[in-house]
Amino acid sequence: MENLLELQKKNFIQLKEQLKYIYDNNKIYRKKINDGNIKIESIKNINDISKLPLTTKSDFFTNYPYGFCCASKDKIVRYHASSGTTGKSLIVGFTKNDLELRNKIIIENLKRVGVTKDDVVQICYGYGMFTGGLGFHEALEEFG
Repeated sequence: MENLLELQKKNFIQLKEQLKYIYDNNKIYRKKINDGNIKIESIKNINDISKLPLTTKSDFFTNYPYGFCCASKDKIVRYHASSGTTGKSLIVGFTKNDLELRNKIIIENLKRVGVTKDDVVQICYGYGMFTGGLGFHEALEEFG
């Protein structure tokens, strides 16, 4: 198991890679970064993330329903959506890689807190198209 310092370093490197990907592939977030005169290169440590613009729920509705996606529609293999009780449903598209990464992250976190394949896990999230219940279910199945 990685020590905390190694994990923080790894996570920060992944954050920088993700920021570059989002900047290159999401016109809405790229505009937010540019409007804030922020350079991805200026994010040099974890404290610098406070320079980044926040993503709001309303951002997801800009060019609704696909405007906030970073992947083209042909790469999206699943959509999850909120119920839309406050207006429009919040729609999130997932690529095959997104789903694999989600499972990997959930499994890593379960292992960190001591969950093993011998445990029984009760999923209390709903199983609608909200990503929680189904996401945990799929990751737990993959974990065994």
